[in-house]
Amino acid sequence: MIYINFNGSLHFKTDAIFTSQNRFAFGDGFIESFRVFNDKITFETLHENRIKASCEVLFLELEKFNLEEEVSKVLIANKLKNARVRIHFFRVGNGRYLPETNQCNFLVEAEDDNVQAFHLHTIETISLSKQYFKASHSLGNIKSSSALLFVLAAKEANKNTWNDAILLNENKAICEATSSNVFIRKSDGLLLTPPLNSGCVAGVMRQKVLQLLQQNSYQIYEQNFTVSELENAAEIFLTNATKGIQSVVKFNNKKLENNIAIELVSLLNKEIGL
Repeated sequence: MIYINFNGSLHFKTDAIFTSQNRFAFGDGFIESFRVFNDKITFETLHENRIKASCEVLFLELEKFNLEEEVSKVLIANKLKNARVRIHFFRVGNGRYLPETNQCNFLVEAEDDNVQAFHLHTIETISLSKQYFKASHSLGNIKSSSALLFVLAAKEANKNTWNDAILLNENKAICEATSSNVFIRKSDGLLLTPPLNSGCVAGVMRQKVLQLLQQNSYQIYEQNFTVSELENAAEIFLTNATKGIQSVVKFNNKKLENNIAIELVSLLNKEIGL
């Protein structure tokens, strides 16, 4: 049986622990996902900080929550050393659109994964979503429990035989992919990623990659860029906390390079002592 952790107590994953009237059903919360390698949470402090920031934006009060402690309960119960971990944070109580409280539930689940380090992933082909756009406001920076926009964009990509889709915001600036932040390398070597005010998720891997690029003397800027700049990029790569770095092989059938993506995988593993 697989164990999960609900508010500090272990349960079987098949247990009924709340009803359909729970705030979970309203998407009234957020998600935090990350890797565990050799019993260690990758970039733990950055995830702790993002959890606190997300709670503040959503007016959630998370009391007596220790990230390492609560994750360890699930890892030990399921006898896992390497895993993908997902934590759902959502408001306590029932009710409708006006919440009864700001107190916060949490649910920790872990998926077995024998991978012991970050590896370069590839996305064969990617293109722009023509149907869906993301609004550039502060809620966009949160990994919301409601993934409807990204689900529909992913379905659009699948229908068009792409492996992923990139979304624009309402200003027609590049925002993000369906589950990842976007970076490009221009032909002159300049690296760009959309700023948080574009509406992109404030990804932990995005933050760590920015740090690593700056520490290694790359010219990296958080700034809005256009579809034309994306089309003319020499390299495009995506980042998220569970997959790490994903190198895009082709954008609109244009073959791309992967030099920076390869180096970043090495830098990430060095950063976590692997």
